[in-house]
Amino acid sequence: MKTFNNFISSILIACLSLLPFTSQAGIVGTETTITLQQNISNIEKVKSFLSREDVIAKYKSMGLSSKISKERVDALTQEEVDLVAAKIDSLPAGGYLSETGGVIAGIVLIVIVWMIARDK
Repeated sequence: MKTFNNFISSILIACLSLLPFTSQAGIVGTETTITLQQNISNIEKVKSFLSREDVIAKYKSMGLSSKISKERVDALTQEEVDLVAAKIDSLPAGGYLSETGGVIAGIVLIVIVWMIARDK
């Protein structure tokens, strides 16, 4: 047993001494951090919009599942997500458009972005 322990210890010492212990660290810029936070925020905004009950009901009435819409959002590029999030922000809050109109506008926007992305 002592011979086995010495053998294992020798192998471990050799491995640890031959492998380099290097690490790198860098400073992350403020702009990079802000951009990353905005990207995450826009993705969450689009996903939360698509998770609303009225939007899901509209999908079902059109014969679509919410799973397909989430897959399509996941397939969007960051620029397309930013565009959709900006459109969601620019919709009137219960003003001119009714809830149904806002849902339809959101769905149409997503379908248009998806069609553009599909053609690329």
